[in-house]
Amino acid sequence: MNILPIETIDLIYEYDGRYKKIYDTILKELDLLIFKYTYEREMISESIGMYYNVIELPTEDKEYYVNVINTSFYNYFLKNWDI
Repeated sequence: MNILPIETIDLIYEYDGRYKKIYDTILKELDLLIFKYTYEREMISESIGMYYNVIELPTEDKEYYVNVINTSFYNYFLKNWDI
């Protein structure tokens, strides 16, 4: 059996375009996640606004708002994964 060099195999895959297609798909999904994260964070922040400290909220709601506002994109991205 003939074994091709790694460089040749890489050139074949690059020519085929699979890596480029997968790369573009991953970037689109990442852009969508960043948009969802930004949208959710801004909507919650603006909906509660400056009244957060004034109004009486149940403890669970306060924890939710604080969690959403303080969550980084890294934690938001990994929240659905069991890592």
